[in-house]
Amino acid sequence: MQLWDAVSSGVLLSKLVNVTVKDTIEDVALNMDPKTPFAAAGNHNICINGARKIGCKITNIGANDLMKCKAEHTEHLVLGILWQIIKVTVTLLAGTTCQH
Repeated sequence: MQLWDAVSSGVLLSKLVNVTVKDTIEDVALNMDPKTPFAAAGNHNICINGARKIGCKITNIGANDLMKCKAEHTEHLVLGILWQIIKVTVTLLAGTTCQH
């Protein structure tokens, strides 16, 4: 399974946000097995808002950009959010503040 397929439901990135800062996103808010594009879009919106809460700067990226990243050639947006989440995680583990 490729990264693009793994993030298409919105659950993986949301779980990563929660690993970074515990209880940022409530598990009950996520649809763990989205059957429709609307459910996946809801997961991605929750993930984007959660990433903003922990300090990621997300500008002009929406749920549709993450859901269909391979088809719409927006893989760089997924990598950008992923990198920011990892950066926040590392800075929190190191005990320093994150400078943007």
